[in-house]
Amino acid sequence: ENALRIFMEHHVWCVWDYFQLLKRLQQHLTCITVPWVPTMDPAMRRFITEIVMDEECDIFEDGKTYGSHLELYIRGMEEIGANTRPIKSFLKYIRETDPANLDSKQLKRKILHSGAPKTAADHADYTIDLASHHPICEVAAVFTFGREDVIPNMFRKLLDRGTCGADKPNAEIFRYYLNRHIELDGKGHAPLAIALVE
Repeated sequence: ENALRIFMEHHVWCVWDYFQLLKRLQQHLTCITVPWVPTMDPAMRRFITEIVMDEECDIFEDGKTYGSHLELYIRGMEEIGANTRPIKSFLKYIRETDPANLDSKQLKRKILHSGAPKTAADHADYTIDLASHHPICEVAAVFTFGREDVIPNMFRKLLDRGTCGADKPNAEIFRYYLNRHIELDGKGHAPLAIALVE
C-alpha cells in the first residue's frame, strides 16, 4: 500500500501535465476562439475533441458521475490514503491566478512549493515548457509516443503484476482509472494519435 501511495503522489503530476499537451493540441487543431471558424483537418478536429471530452468529463467508476481523469485520479489517491494536499494546493493556486501571470518558471516553483516530489516537478516543468514553447510537431510526438501509445501496455503491466498494490481491494478507483485508460487509449486514442503525427 505504501508503494502505491508513493507512486500515485508522483504520478498525479503526470496526469496533470498530460492536459498541457492536450490543450496545446486542441488550440492548434481546433478553433477555440470567437468568432469560430472550421480549422485544419476535420478528422483531427474530431479526434482531439473526443480526447478532450474523454479526459475532461468521462464517466466515473460509479457509472453516474462525470469528471476529469485528474479528478478521478485524485479520488483514487484519497481512497488509498495518499497525500493529495500538494496537487490540490497547486490547482487552487492556478484557479485563483490570472493565466496571463503564469509562466513555466513560476509554475515549476509553485509545483515545488506545493510539496510535489522534485522528480515529478522536473517532469511537469519539462512538459509545461514543451507545451508552451516548442513546435506543434514536437508536442504531437510527445503526446503520441510518450503518452497515448505507451499508456495501455504500461497500465496493463501495472494491473497484471499487481504492481504498486493495484490489485489491493482498497484501490478500486485506481484500478478503474487504469482500465479506463487501457480501454480508451488502446482502442481509439493511440491509433488516432499516430495518424496525427503522420
